[in-house]
Amino acid sequence: MDESQRKAFISSLTKEFVLIQGPPGTGKTYIGLQIAKTLLHNREKWKIIRGYDQNGERIERKQCLLIVCYTNHALDQFVEGIIDFIPEKELNNEIPSVIRIGNQSKNEAVNKYSIKNQHAQEVLEAANRTKNIIFSIRAILKIIQGQDVVLHFRQLKKFISEHHVHNFQNDPSNDWLDWIHISPKSWFLEVQRKRSQKKRKRKAVKTKISANLQQPVINIVTEAEYEYSERSLDENVEFKFNENSIGINVNNQLSEILTDLQDRTCIQILHEEAEIVSIELKSSITANHNLIERTENLWNLSFENRWKLYRHWLRKYVEDLKERLKMKENEFNEIFEDNKNTD
Repeated sequence: MDESQRKAFISSLTKEFVLIQGPPGTGKTYIGLQIAKTLLHNREKWKIIRGYDQNGERIERKQCLLIVCYTNHALDQFVEGIIDFIPEKELNNEIPSVIRIGNQSKNEAVNKYSIKNQHAQEVLEAANRTKNIIFSIRAILKIIQGQDVVLHFRQLKKFISEHHVHNFQNDPSNDWLDWIHISPKSWFLEVQRKRSQKKRKRKAVKTKISANLQQPVINIVTEAEYEYSERSLDENVEFKFNENSIGINVNNQLSEILTDLQDRTCIQILHEEAEIVSIELKSSITANHNLIERTENLWNLSFENRWKLYRHWLRKYVEDLKERLKMKENEFNEIFEDNKNTD
C-alpha cells in the first residue's frame, strides 16, 4: 500500500463520507477490499445497533455492509475478493454472510451467492425439512397400521387427560409398560403365577379375531397425495425410521426374551402373553365415555378395559397425525407454489 492508498484507506475509516478516485490500475478495487475487510473484521463495533423502542424495551438491530458497483464484472471481482477473506464457517451460516443481487454474474465462484440461488437453496432446505416430517409421520402411521407395536407413554401423553396421567407420574415409561402388560417384568410375573397355580387367575384371551378386527385400524392415505416425482420428493427414496423410538414391537421383544431360554413351560407362557397383546392390538373396540371420565385409578381397571383406554388414546393420536400430515403436505405444495410465483 503506497502513501496515497494509505491516506485513502485511513480517510475511509475515519470520515463519514469519502470519495476515492483514480485511473485504472491505481488500486481502487484493492483499497475497497481492504476497507471492507477491516470493517468486517471489526463488525462487532457496528453490526449490531442496540437501543430502545417507544415502549422502553431494549432492541437490537443488525446492520449490513452494502457494496454497489457500476458493472457486473466489477461487482463479481469485489464479491470474489470478499469471500476469500470471510471464514468458511460464516459463509455456511443459516443466514448467508454474502448475497449478490443481480442475475448477470458469469463467475461460478460468485454465482452461488446470488440472491436467486440463495432463495432456491432456502426453498430446497424448507422443502427437505417438510419432506422429512411428512416421511416421519407416514412411517409412524405405517407402524401403527402394522398392529405389532405398543406405543410408548410419551407418544400418547398429549392425548391422555391429566387425571389419568398422574397414574404414571412416578416412573412414566416403565409404569406405562407394566400397566399395559407389555414389559418383560409383567410377562415373567405371569410365568411365576402360572407355575404356582394350575389355573391362571387371569384367563388367557381365547377370542377369535373376527374379520372386522383384522381390518386395518387406520388408513394412512390422505386426500392430499403428492406428485413427488415432479417436486423432488420421491416416494421411492429410502427413508429410515426406527420404530423403537415410538414403541415396542411385541414380536421382537418376545424373540429377544426367548434367546437362550430353555424352559419349555416358561416359553409357552411367554408366547401366550405375547399373543394376548397381539390380539388386543388388532381389536378396534375403544373405551366409552363413562370409562374415560369416571375412572380415576387406572391400576384398578381390568386388562380388557386398560386396552380399551389405550385404543381410545391411540385413535386420538392417529387423528392428530393425519391432520398434521395433511397440513405438512399442503405446506410442501405451498413452498413450491410460492417459489414459482416469485420467479
